[in-house]
Amino acid sequence: MHIKGTAPGAPDNTPLKDIELKSLNDLHGRVHAILADLFFHMFTKEQQYTLARSLASLLSPTPGSMIFGNHAGLQEEGLWEPDNNVTKLYCHSDKSWRKMWEDIFGKENVDVQVTLRAYAAKTDLNGSFPGNMVPLYELEWSITRL
Repeated sequence: MHIKGTAPGAPDNTPLKDIELKSLNDLHGRVHAILADLFFHMFTKEQQYTLARSLASLLSPTPGSMIFGNHAGLQEEGLWEPDNNVTKLYCHSDKSWRKMWEDIFGKENVDVQVTLRAYAAKTDLNGSFPGNMVPLYELEWSITRL
């Protein structure tokens, strides 16, 4: 999408409320803040990379534009399977999460802040997974364009 009077590739500062959106493609490079909360862990590792690239494409090139949120994580990346293969969540560690975003944006183009902390709930997540002994963690994170 190109709006008359802007140079190709230049950030478009037209307010989103003034644009007729027909698809998410119309937001490409225009969004300054994206909340991506509590859903990454629902997808496979490959799908998470695809999702992250899609969100990154919506982000404005303006320094300070950010994507942020939280979701399930582990101390070492991998599958969290609390109930014998019924539930399978692919969970990043703080290190693998940082690497994914640096791979997408380029390490020199983005500031990745990520904190891994234990959920306040017990390992059984307040009775949801009786007998589970593998603790689930929470990743709180933000990715900011430099």
